[in-house]
Amino acid sequence: MKTAISILISGLFTASGLMVLLPTPPAFACSCASSTPEEALTRSDAVFSGKVIARHDPKAGARLRSTADPIVWTFAVDRVFKGKVATQQKVISPASDASCGIAFKLGTRYQVYARRSGKNLTTFLCSGTRQLLNLPAQQQPNLPTCSIPRAR
Repeated sequence: MKTAISILISGLFTASGLMVLLPTPPAFACSCASSTPEEALTRSDAVFSGKVIARHDPKAGARLRSTADPIVWTFAVDRVFKGKVATQQKVISPASDASCGIAFKLGTRYQVYARRSGKNLTTFLCSGTRQLLNLPAQQQPNLPTCSIPRAR
């Protein structure tokens, strides 16, 4: 009986040692499937362009933090391509790109692709949101005619 138990324990230690030596694939916190601006438009509830004018961290000063904690970004909207969007629109994104959040830069213009979650708009790295640059016309997304944002 003692021999069977020691063989079993020895086998477990050997198997455990081999598992440590096996190569492990790299881990990615956030990875996105490639999509076109048209596909992103179809998936989104709201699409607009505007400049980031404010950042609010509802959990600032909290002792326990997560990369998924929400950051509320406020945009001065200049064009609406889809959905109901206010002239000053708040959008929520996770605090870190490790949780697929977007670290917007204050004063910078973006084209935002967002989904509605209750009363809030949310966006993530994989949504299609991007900083607006002076791109040639052939590189601009094929979006519907835009409208002037409505005041709320």
